[in-house]
Order: sequence, then structure tokens, then C-alpha cells
Amino acid sequence: MKAVVESTGNLWIPIHDRLEERGVDVALSNPSKTRLIAEAKVKTDKVDARTLAGLLRADMVPTCYVPGEELRSRRELLRHRLNLVKIRTGVKNRIHGLLDKHGLWMPETTPFSDGNIAWLRERSLGFMDDAILRSDLALLETVNEQVERIEEKIAAIAAEERRVRLLMTMTGVGYFTAMLILTEVGDIGRFRGEKEFASWMGLAPSVHQSGERTRIGGVSGPGNKRLRWAMVECAQAAVRYDSRFRGLRARGLRN
Repeated sequence: MKAVVESTGNLWIPIHDRLEERGVDVALSNPSKTRLIAEAKVKTDKVDARTLAGLLRADMVPTCYVPGEELRSRRELLRHRLNLVKIRTGVKNRIHGLLDKHGLWMPETTPFSDGNIAWLRERSLGFMDDAILRSDLALLETVNEQVERIEEKIAAIAAEERRVRLLMTMTGVGYFTAMLILTEVGDIGRFRGEKEFASWMGLAPSVHQSGERTRIGGVSGPGNKRLRWAMVECAQAAVRYDSRFRGLRARGLRN
């Protein structure tokens, strides 16, 4: 017996796991590639289910990689940390916006240092803006605490993972980035080679060809956005701390 489940948020996880536990061969459909469903004029759950069943019968279902339960849990932990940092960045940007509105600048060079936080608490920006500033400062403190707690758990897992230590021997790769790479990639054997891997990450350059003219552009749009972000962060750290990478970057900019 075979079944196919569409990848929709986290709703597919309990259905997929229970079917798999009962010995059913389950395929996880990639909705972005199942064009027959996306482009259907009549779109109901029954129509979608019949279309997916027909594709599965013909062995034409574009599938997603399904990691194991432990790997999924690690992914959720790493992604939760990314979401917390995104929230923290939003709060900081709002505070910067308030300061710009009142023509103020933090006195210390490092933004949101302890000294700058103390300075912000002493500001008086008027009834409305004071309420917003106090609220955002309280939220920033809470988010910082949560980020620290999650990072402690990630560090504890990373300390026991040999592959994390191996990745950290590369310039620019820290324990969090190493964990992110491992959890997002999962089974590296599912890629046929480095070109497919680079394309999946979204690091393959775009190519524009017309007649005999070929122009190589920036990285293509599709890909794993989290991993592409991690690779860019690693590259920036490598350029900052390693003279060899600084030379490669300078040569690339000249070309």
C-alpha cells in the first residue's frame, strides 16, 4: 500500500508518521512543484487528493526529503532560535526608529550595550513614545533571555556531535552555523554532486544566455534560504578573520 501526503505546514507530520508506523509507503509531495494542483481551475480537497493519487500511481509525484523525528526536532530548535533573533532585530529597529524621530544617537559605539540600555532607560520621549520605548526595552530583555536559553541547549547538543567539531575547523563556521548546516542538509547522500547541492542551497549563480553571449549573474532565487544565509555569514566571518579569504574577495571584486 502506498500513500501521498502534501507538505502543508506541520499538519503532514502526524499523518505521515502514523501511516509509516503501520507499514504504509508514504511520499511527501512538494506543493510548489505539483503544478497540476496549483493551476487547477476547480480546487477542492477531493480534487487535490484525486490528482495526487493519480500522480502517485504514475510515479510522477515531486517529493520532499523527509528527515527522521530526531532531526526534525533539532531543526525546530535551530529555526526557533532564528525566529527569536528575527524578533529581536525587529525590536532593535523600532528603537532605532524612535531615536531617529527625536534626533538622538546612542553614546557608546556598540549598539544596545549595557551602557546604551541604561542610557535608553533614562530618556524621556513624551507620553506616547515613552510607552513604546519602555515596552520595546522590556521585550528586548525577554527575547535576549530566551535566545540565551535556546543557545545553551543548542551548545549542549553541539558539544556531543563529532560532525559539528569537524565543520568548526573551517574558517568562519561556529557551533550554531555547523548545527544549522547539519540539520538543514540531513542526509548529504541524497544529492548527486556538488552542483546539485549548491543549487539546492540557492548558491548557484544565475545564467543569462542570448545567442553567443552569456552573462553570469548573482545567486539564483530558489533554494534553502536559511542555509544560504548561514553560508553568507560564514563567508563574511572568513573574510574578516582570514587574510587568504580577504585576498580572494578582493580579486573577485576586481574581476
